[in-house]
Order: sequence, then C-alpha cells, then structure tokens
Amino acid sequence: MHIMRVERNRVTRVHQPTEPVEASDYANARSVFLHLIDVRPGRYIILPTTYAPREQATYMLRAYSSEKLHMKELKRQAPSVGWCWQSASHVTRVHIVDASLPGTSGDFYCMLDDGKRESARQKVRGRGVGGQENREGSISGKSRYYSTDR
Repeated sequence: MHIMRVERNRVTRVHQPTEPVEASDYANARSVFLHLIDVRPGRYIILPTTYAPREQATYMLRAYSSEKLHMKELKRQAPSVGWCWQSASHVTRVHIVDASLPGTSGDFYCMLDDGKRESARQKVRGRGVGGQENREGSISGKSRYYSTDR
C-alpha cells in the first residue's frame, strides 16, 4: 500500500507519483496492515500495490480513523476541458526554491523543470518582490486511486 499527500483540490488520478507519506512492507500474507499516527489534515491518495510490477490483483480496502473520512474512488484521468480551453499537453510540478516575507531581503521565484537534461533548458527571468533585483530560473518543454480528506 502506498499513501501520498496531494493537493487539496485534486479530483483526478495521479500520473506522476510524489514521495510517499507512508508505504507498507511487502509480505507473503493475505492482508496488509498499515498504522499511521500524527497524520496532518489534508487530502491523501491511497494506492493499493503489489510486489511485482504490472501484477494485477483484487483487493478490499478498509480505513479506520478517529476523525471523519470522506473516501471516494478517483476515476477521471484528467480534468475536463472547458468550452474555450484546450486540453493540457504537459504536467507541471512547481517546487518553491526560495521564499521570504515582504519587507525582507529575499524575493520569491520558481524554477520550472520537466526532468530533461540540464543543457536543454532555457533561462527565464522572474520578477522580484518589491522592486528587488530579478532572479534567473530555468524552464524547459512534461490500478485505481483513492482520495481521502481528513
């Protein structure tokens, strides 16, 4: 079993898995038990997994909590396309590299990266906060899932 914390507004399946909050050990057993403590409130994806890649199996998922859970199966692969928008062709994950509060010496900027090799990236300038000097970043051109709100 693989549990990931995701964005609060996620309603579609995850296509680029993130770092797991917790993952169970694989054992030659009929059932898998995973006990989590001190879980922060938020939205999580519970992904039942098997030991061997591409192996399929049936399962029954139970979740117990002292808080109210809202579990549902995520069936949609991607967000629906509006009448005036094109469908998404890339997936973007944004990591905040540096941040500070207004009035301090730092500025805010983001680096966008699709995981391709370093030499293929283009340099992009970001705007600083409060008229500060701009920073350079880089940009380049890329079973069933269950969600639970706690």
